[in-house]
Amino acid sequence: MSEEKKTISKSYVLVAPDGGWGYVICVAMTINLVTTTGFIQCFGLIYKDFLQEINMESTHVTLLGGINAIFTAISGFIASPLLKILSIRKLAFISALIYDIGVLGTVFTNSKFPFFICFGVLQGAGLGLSYNISVTRLNEYFVKRRLLANSIAQTAIGFCTMLTPTISSWSLNTYGFRGTLLLITGISLQNLIASALMQPCKWHMKKIEIDGNDERQMMLVEDKSNTSSDTPIIKSIDLERKGSVEKGNEFPSDTDKRTGWRKFLETFIDLSLCKTFVISCSCIGPALIYFADGTTAVLLPQALYAAEWEQESVSWALSSILFGDLAIRVTMMFSSKWLEIIGSRGLIIAGIWIGFISRLGMLWSTNHIVIDIYIGLMGVSRGLYVVLLPVVIADAVNPEQFTSAIGIVLLISGIMCLTVAPAIGKIRDSTNSYPTALYILACIYAIVILFWSIEILYKRNEHKRRAREEILKKTNKLKMSNKPK
Repeated sequence: MSEEKKTISKSYVLVAPDGGWGYVICVAMTINLVTTTGFIQCFGLIYKDFLQEINMESTHVTLLGGINAIFTAISGFIASPLLKILSIRKLAFISALIYDIGVLGTVFTNSKFPFFICFGVLQGAGLGLSYNISVTRLNEYFVKRRLLANSIAQTAIGFCTMLTPTISSWSLNTYGFRGTLLLITGISLQNLIASALMQPCKWHMKKIEIDGNDERQMMLVEDKSNTSSDTPIIKSIDLERKGSVEKGNEFPSDTDKRTGWRKFLETFIDLSLCKTFVISCSCIGPALIYFADGTTAVLLPQALYAAEWEQESVSWALSSILFGDLAIRVTMMFSSKWLEIIGSRGLIIAGIWIGFISRLGMLWSTNHIVIDIYIGLMGVSRGLYVVLLPVVIADAVNPEQFTSAIGIVLLISGIMCLTVAPAIGKIRDSTNSYPTALYILACIYAIVILFWSIEILYKRNEHKRRAREEILKKTNKLKMSNKPK
């Protein structure tokens, strides 16, 4: 009888699997992002002749990139409210269909307007949803091994996308422009398979016995849905994050009850994030770099062609970006334990530094080999940024805010692409100088480095000030207690 009571009194906690089906999610994320982003970096290579055929200037190209980015941003932003009415697999399937229709539509376009709709609107909307869903699902499955999981997925993506310039060049020579687009359409259809693999994390959570006397663990909420068992189950998706919330998370969630218009507004946006996360460099910094890197990817091939580089040389330069990108992803995958000591923010700032220096080096050089090396370093910067972006945001907000936070970053970046990118394109057309546009984009990296460094220094000094205040309070209490009564 006593043994039975002892068994019944046991409590368990449900934690993220940090493996298991999570590695299948890595595969699904790889398929999603390879099919939706793999050929974007080959835009100039694939559409070079087509853009001339329909008389698209640099202003139109940057506007197209801005439209693609803003629809990527909007769809990524509304992913959070959509997940309140749709399951994540249904939404993933819808996003895959939207993107695939956009890719197929480009095969039949012969003018600017349908091209803007297919490439800018449909592909952008599908990409935003797919990206947000993929990183959100991976973030749910991995907590302790989050950096490792992101590195594995992004390394696999890097291996696949490294081949896209070569595939594009071969396909253009073999099948022509329309045939290449049909090939890309066939590859894109694989994201429907990835959608089926996006199983809910709760199906695969691990049940771990806990000590009922542990105050931190007993603060978790008991899962009432498990009525089939007499053993109490305590539900927790992210124990590490729960611990950080108790210690004072960087951006705590607002748990106050809301009604009326504010409740309606929070269906689309988390207002607590607007007060904290949106004004931080953890939000603004990645958004600006995402914009600058994407705009550079569109202008760089055209800049190389304007510098009288041949198609094979341009293809090799784009492959250099992918090689540097892949190299850093592999490095991070095998050294994730040591890199965690530095921290995600320190690593991403290092990546931004590399991006800034490599862009200046590329612009100041005339030797093709040296330029290829700097372009490869640009790939290293991109690899660090792409892998660390979800990790930086996950470290900055609570788990339930992650999807909204990713959406906000994408939205800010999309607004920049729609407003600033065409202005940069106009400057390029007015000056007839690609280096001028690339210098402006390099300055964005410098601005992010400056303000993020200031924020880190401020927060470090803030911790020191708080420590001093606590010491003074304790000292004053001791003085008061030692006073004679």
